Amino acid sequence: MFGADRKKLVMCQACRGLIEPRLKTCPLCGRESVPPLPARIVESASSSHFISLLLLSINIVLFVLMAFAESKSGGGGASFINSATEPVLTNFGVRRPDLIAQGQWWRLVTPNFLHLGVMHLMFNSLALYQIGPLAEELYGSQKFLFIYLGTGIISNIASFVFGIRGAGASGAIFGLIGLLVVYGYRLGGAGGRGLAKQMLIWAGAGMIYGFILHADNVAHAGGFIAGAAFGLLLAPSAPSTHRDAIVWNGAAIACVLLIVASFACVGAAYGRTASPDDVKTFFGTFKQLEGDLSRSYITRNTSNTDVIANAKLLRSEISDIKRVRPIDNESEDIKQRLVALATKRAVELESLDANATTVPQMSFEERAAIEQIVQSFNTWINSGVLEKYGLELKSK
Repeated sequence: MFGADRKKLVMCQACRGLIEPRLKTCPLCGRESVPPLPARIVESASSSHFISLLLLSINIVLFVLMAFAESKSGGGGASFINSATEPVLTNFGVRRPDLIAQGQWWRLVTPNFLHLGVMHLMFNSLALYQIGPLAEELYGSQKFLFIYLGTGIISNIASFVFGIRGAGASGAIFGLIGLLVVYGYRLGGAGGRGLAKQMLIWAGAGMIYGFILHADNVAHAGGFIAGAAFGLLLAPSAPSTHRDAIVWNGAAIACVLLIVASFACVGAAYGRTASPDDVKTFFGTFKQLEGDLSRSYITRNTSNTDVIANAKLLRSEISDIKRVRPIDNESEDIKQRLVALATKRAVELESLDANATTVPQMSFEERAAIEQIVQSFNTWINSGVLEKYGLELKSK
């Protein structure tokens, strides 16, 4: 995965003497030292900006994939401009505190690569394109990847703690800004002070932008603080010794594996996670089926046409509610109980003789069963499920 230097002689990073690349210890100064080239992520990465451009490309590719998914679900051409709908965002791994709390840890990683609309992507891409290469050149590709992913995860943890949903690379970008502020301060001189000042202006403008557009400033602040901490802890240089190269190559590989594993989890869970739209759909289909089921017992019209129409209506609504994506075990139990009762009523209506003069009325057991189902449904709704999915029950 990491390229080897093929030059006949390389420069010792300690004494600057020319030595054979196979040597781990410099024979001139006795120090363990290797050139930066063997520490690069890939052999073809001749540019020190490789990881920055790779991250930028991943963000764009994922945005296009989300737009295609939104378009296939009926979003049309606007899918490439506006933010994807909640179901698509959920499927691609957007940060949702409720699902993270249920064990979907990858939603602390994947939001760093997802964006809510083309303008969101453009702003973050511009910032990453301008700041990323500088940080990568100063710290080396391995440290840069570690810092970028680490600050992004920390920013998502901060938002998770405050229960904020969302996505975007801005937490990691603020991490790079915090990193460069500390680097400039440590560097000192006119150049260092100028860099630190410029990065602080970027940070201030980003926070103001966040307040105006109601963006996630918790993630911005969390990323900035994490980046500043990395700036204090890590040396601003690429790995220069054999031991450092091994450590940071390993860290870079771990970051890559974490990203791959996170999106593998996204793929495994794709289409299986309930969204707020699923909760709203379940709410509507439950109310519709429960209401028509109850009315089917009240009607006194015994015409064969109306009886068959009622049976078909129940069958159609049973099919509708069964297609709703599972939300949790409690709602699934409520759904199954209502479907069983409605199916029994549909069969009862379908089996009536064409010359029947009466429609079977609701028995005491059936009335009690419906009341228990409704009570269970109301208990489920009032248990906080609406707040959990960012919804509210509007009274008429």
